[in-house]
Order: sequence, then structure tokens, then C-alpha cells
Amino acid sequence: MALVLRAATGEDFSRTVIEGVELGFVAVNLVLVGIYVLVAAVRTAAADFAARLLTRGRLGLAFLAGAVGLGLCGTLVLAGIAAATGSTVALALAAVTDLSGHFVMFFVILGVGVYAPPRPRLANVRQHPLAEQA
Repeated sequence: MALVLRAATGEDFSRTVIEGVELGFVAVNLVLVGIYVLVAAVRTAAADFAARLLTRGRLGLAFLAGAVGLGLCGTLVLAGIAAATGSTVALALAAVTDLSGHFVMFFVILGVGVYAPPRPRLANVRQHPLAEQA
């Protein structure tokens, strides 16, 4: 973060400024995820179904507890503690919760996009002779 800010502005920033920017990014990320879910709920029927799966469906607990709770809120709290106290332990835990939250976020967003294909029930269909040998 310090290198990006230094390259973008040419100035050297203090640790408190960088920590403030990082906390701001996590807070904005939390707001953007909320907007993503709210907008998806009013777009199309498929997007509404996916938003319901994220918040109340089969992936709701993983999304709300893992991605939002642990990944965003937990990271925000731990990064705030690290910024206030200078604790490297809290900073390391914030990095772990952030990484875990991103993993869960990608997992659930990919998971809501996977729908089971409709399969007709075939009652009187003979199997292929090779399938019977297996």
C-alpha cells in the first residue's frame, strides 16, 4: 500500500495514514458487497434467486458468517485494533480473516451461479450393455 501511494503521489506517507486508507478500503468493500446483494435482488429473476441464495438459501450461512462476518467485519475490527494499538498479532489475524473471507466470498458467489440442470425421469429405458459391465 505504501509503495502504491508513494508511486501515485510522490510523497512519503506515515503509518497512520496508510492504516487509515486500509481501514477505509475494508469499510468501502463492506458497503459495496451490501449494494451488490441489494441491487441483485431487484434486477432479474435469476439475480433475485442468487441474492436469496446468498442471504437465506443454502449458502446464506457461509456468506453472512464467513464472507461478511469473518472476512469483512472481523477484518475491519482487527485492523482497527492493530491501527490503534500497533499490535502485529492483531494485524496478522486481520490478514488471516481477510484471506479467509475472500475465499468464502468467491466460493459462495460461484456457488450461487451453479444451478442443477433439470433431468427428466426415465422409467423404462434400457442401459447400454457396456454400462451393465461396469
